[in-house]
Parts: sequence; C-alpha cells; structure tokens
Amino acid sequence: MSIGENLRKLRSDNKLTQKNLADILNVSRTTYVKYETDSIKLSFEKASKLADFFEVTTDYLLEKQTKTNPAISFLESEPSYSLDLAKIINQAEIIFNGNTYKLNDTYRKKILASIEVTLTDMKNNNQNL
Repeated sequence: MSIGENLRKLRSDNKLTQKNLADILNVSRTTYVKYETDSIKLSFEKASKLADFFEVTTDYLLEKQTKTNPAISFLESEPSYSLDLAKIINQAEIIFNGNTYKLNDTYRKKILASIEVTLTDMKNNNQNL
C-alpha cells in the first residue's frame, strides 16, 4: 500500500474526517487530500505526528512495514504499552469517540482531576497501575 492508502485506511478505520486530520497537522483539508492521493509527500515532521496520533510506526506510514502497533482502545482490551494521558490532554484538541473537542485550561484540569480520582481508586483497591 502507498503512503496515501495507509493514511486513508487509518483515517477510515478510526472514523475520522480529512478535516480532522488536516486540523491535527495544521494544514488545509486540500493539502491533506494531497497526502492521501500521494500528490505531495509528507514531511518527516508530519509523518511523525500522524504516526504518534495513530499509534503506528513511521515505517508503517512510509510503506516499510506491514504491521501497525496495537491501536488504542479505551473500550475494549487493555493496551499492551504505556500511554501518557497527560500528554494527550495537553493537546489543543482531542478526539474521543470520533468527536473533536477543543480544550481550554479549565476542561483540561477537570479531565486530569477525573483521571486522578480513578487512578487513586484503583491504587486504593490494590489494582496494578
């Protein structure tokens, strides 16, 4: 598969729009479409950002590998890798269940407080963290 085909598949599998990904990359939707159609090449910076977002390797995006890393699934099985939620929450926007949310400091603090309460409860109930 080409880079554009990989991008299209990842976007489709994650129920995202081209506009969602264009916003993440800070480019126009038209520019993003050119990435998906292989009309222009992704810079390393953009490829790295997309690989991090989709939890795949840059080798996968650049056609050098056929397998992706395990996808993040908050509702199914537990991920087999560590994920820094604070880094995700510190983004200007997050996507959850296919919806994009712009975060300000107030909502960022509320989300982190909710996560902290849950993790403290897990710790108090002797759950491994």
